[in-house]
Amino acid sequence: MAVLLSQNLINLKVLTESGEEVGRITDFEIDAENQKISAYYVKPGRFLSGLFSGNLIIKPAQVIAISQEQMTVEDNAVKEKISAPAGQPA
Repeated sequence: MAVLLSQNLINLKVLTESGEEVGRITDFEIDAENQKISAYYVKPGRFLSGLFSGNLIIKPAQVIAISQEQMTVEDNAVKEKISAPAGQPA
């Protein structure tokens, strides 16, 4: 089983199944009760930056694969515009 540390997740590249750039992970949220990641906060990449001014939310169910190099998400991953988490730039 591969293990990714928080410093490996922050700034990790996020792509869709078809290879489109989504952006990079800026933060993530942990459900304390279940002790699992409940959301990834992603700063939009070049393609999406004109459409969103804040971060995007990627839910774990939308993640297809994750490695040291990148996270791959479903092509139809629901992206929600949000305010930046506390202490994070939008």
